[in-house]
Amino acid sequence: MRLKSGDAGIFGRLEEELDALREAGIAYEIVPGGSSASAAAAAAGIPLIRQPSSRRLQIVTASDVSDGLPSDLNWAALADAQAMTPVFMGKRTFSHLANRLVNHGLAENAPAILAESSGRSS
Repeated sequence: MRLKSGDAGIFGRLEEELDALREAGIAYEIVPGGSSASAAAAAAGIPLIRQPSSRRLQIVTASDVSDGLPSDLNWAALADAQAMTPVFMGKRTFSHLANRLVNHGLAENAPAILAESSGRSS
């Protein structure tokens, strides 16, 4: 049995694991969960989409398979102050991510929150 918290379909390697289970003939069940982005926003008392100031929700990873900042991120979209952008797996690359966002037009004083272990009781 393997248990995952949150939404395994958001940067959780769900597709790869399901392929391996199917190939091995192992039965499985997916029990949907809320994403850590939703949990963090709820804990902070902020919406993921704030009308009328947010035009979209975009979820991004700040870590590639080598634990570095992905080289193919859409910096113009990520620096859009009218988008709500939860960043997953950004602990190691946060300073590089923040610098690149500011270099691409995001204000240095743009509102942000940092959350870790969202939705966990301890």
